[in-house]
Amino acid sequence: MQLYFIYDRRQFSNCILSLAFLSCLIYFVKTVIIIQQIIEGRLTSSVVQNDIAIYYLFRQMSLCILIFLALVNKVSENTKQRNLFSKKMTLCISLFFVFGGPIVAHILSSHYESYNLHIAELTNENGQVVWKASYVTIMIFMWLTLLSVNLYFNGLRYDIWNGVTVIAFCAVLYNISLLFMSRYSVSTWYISRTIEVVSKLTVMVIFMCHIFSALRVTKNIAHRDPLTNIFNRNYFFNELTVQSASAKKTPYCVMIMDIDHFKKVNDTWGHPVGDQVIKTVVNIIGKSIRPDDLLARVGGEEFGVLLTDIDTERAKALAERIRENVERLTGDNPEYAIPQKVTISIGAVVTQENALNPNEIYRLADNALYEAKETGRNKVVVRDVVNFCESP
Repeated sequence: MQLYFIYDRRQFSNCILSLAFLSCLIYFVKTVIIIQQIIEGRLTSSVVQNDIAIYYLFRQMSLCILIFLALVNKVSENTKQRNLFSKKMTLCISLFFVFGGPIVAHILSSHYESYNLHIAELTNENGQVVWKASYVTIMIFMWLTLLSVNLYFNGLRYDIWNGVTVIAFCAVLYNISLLFMSRYSVSTWYISRTIEVVSKLTVMVIFMCHIFSALRVTKNIAHRDPLTNIFNRNYFFNELTVQSASAKKTPYCVMIMDIDHFKKVNDTWGHPVGDQVIKTVVNIIGKSIRPDDLLARVGGEEFGVLLTDIDTERAKALAERIRENVERLTGDNPEYAIPQKVTISIGAVVTQENALNPNEIYRLADNALYEAKETGRNKVVVRDVVNFCESP
């Protein structure tokens, strides 16, 4: 969670959540140390049981309170009511529960008899551990409150707060089970711990799924054009670099397409219509190329297509099909809500010479596009490394 906060510092609630789980880890380490003492014979079973109960109580309280603070910050983030001072105060309170809580629990344990808090005692004739119901009731009430508040503000949306719902719901269950320890012996404690472990594993899965989903979204944003949702210039050049460095000697083609007189479209109809024209042309190009071909927006009204395993004649035929489809389908076509017919010019280069770097390949395609626009627009110019051919 801390790494997720570093990734997106606007989500301060994730920082508090990470501190909540850190506090659990601290109490867990301390509990392991206590159990080791009974193995070594330094403490009696009853004393260890009570110390474990103390650290369990503080762990539950710390986790619940820190998650509640994270929830308050989450709600405040949504309403934009948090300032730097309130964040610092929240962080200080959180750090107190993370590091101060274990110190208080240590003072209340068997290490200091004058301050020793008694939660678990051997009270019945069978020597079974019985927890004082008042402490367990307090924990149940705290978790029920957190569960209700979280459901009220976050519902059951698919994000990390679903994990909080699982934690709170299971905490209510396994704390209720502690009320029946006197009736069903110590096995109830292990059942309670099993429920807690399963809930934590479930939450880990939920958190990991959410983080991977966020990473996919981030990767998609980094590689996609926000207007058209096709690949952007950076991704296009990355793929062109990979293709030009490939050891395979199969021919490939780079096409550069430009919408003719696009400035007039913007000046006449406005930028919203211009955006719609761009999306329309992208839609038509996408339907005209092969499934494995890569389409990207490399400029304002300029698009690039990377085609593999294709020769000059097939590249020319495909480019002509794209040009004709754009001209034909942007006419009086109710499928696309644009006010006028649009044409495009296409320049392409076909090569299998891996000695050419991506910039050289792109420059050749751009020169072919310039040739198409200078000789009348609405036409295709395709060249390979040696030859040059122009559509009639």
